[in-house]
Amino acid sequence: MQLFLSRKAASPVAVLQAIFFFIFLSILLVTGIMLISLLKLPTYTMHEFHAEVIAHRLLYSDNTFNYVDALGRVYPGIVDLSRFNSSSLDDEVQYTYDRFVAARFTLLDAESWKIMTWRDERGVSRIRSTYLNEYVFDKWFPLFSAGVKGKTVDGVQYYLPVQYWKRGDLEPAILEVTVLVPTT
Repeated sequence: MQLFLSRKAASPVAVLQAIFFFIFLSILLVTGIMLISLLKLPTYTMHEFHAEVIAHRLLYSDNTFNYVDALGRVYPGIVDLSRFNSSSLDDEVQYTYDRFVAARFTLLDAESWKIMTWRDERGVSRIRSTYLNEYVFDKWFPLFSAGVKGKTVDGVQYYLPVQYWKRGDLEPAILEVTVLVPTT
């Protein structure tokens, strides 16, 4: 683009072209900066990523608390209450080191978001939670929930819609998932 026709004076057409060119260039630049700022990726630490991978392993595995039919098909998102206990989770999920991971899964009522309870054989009211390394989880959870900078535990906590069998029908529920991993 020729901005000026001669060295002594600029033609009005060239000046208008230059003004519109600079206005267009500045609008394009501002739009580009806004798009780049919107496309920032969420920042994940490796420990959060590690906890997320372990959570998905526990949530979609056939040897945890998912419902498995007679043919061996796993139904993720359908909780088998007979397998929803800490002893079965600790027996099925083995790591070489106990303090590798700790997790808690709690069933919440889908409407009120209150913790679900049930009565065992002796009539005692129990909370619908299951743990992986419960002893370690009880030690690490206060560190995770405090959110202190320089903490030694990191993890993820989120909620998933699930279903469970109750008297032959599928009932809706919310599964609170908390997975903790050490950062050291």
